[in-house]
Amino acid sequence: MLAALVTTLIAFGDPSSVAALPADARATVGSTDYFVSKEAAELERDLRNSFNLTDRNSDGSIDASEAPIAERGQTNANGDRIAEEAGNALWIRLMDTDGDTVVDWPEMRAYLLPRLERANGL
Repeated sequence: MLAALVTTLIAFGDPSSVAALPADARATVGSTDYFVSKEAAELERDLRNSFNLTDRNSDGSIDASEAPIAERGQTNANGDRIAEEAGNALWIRLMDTDGDTVVDWPEMRAYLLPRLERANGL
């Protein structure tokens, strides 16, 4: 659930300029509606669960082969399809603060949690 929202946030940018969502807001990804939480603890729990699901080999980090953008065939804000290799590299580069070409939990949390909180008016 949150993986799709996280991928959307990464692919389409920082929602900090977006107005806060009402408590019963829904995020539609594909043909599925998701309720958006307003609880910070729940957002972090969902983000951690998303990290764990994305880290398919359970080594504590997400490498380019596990990056969720490749699985979803995302398009950028201009509507152009992002090539899998470029999308994976971008996904990693956005969050990889130590330059090891993988994203670990602290990096993903530091990058995405503040954005999710702002998107939810927290």
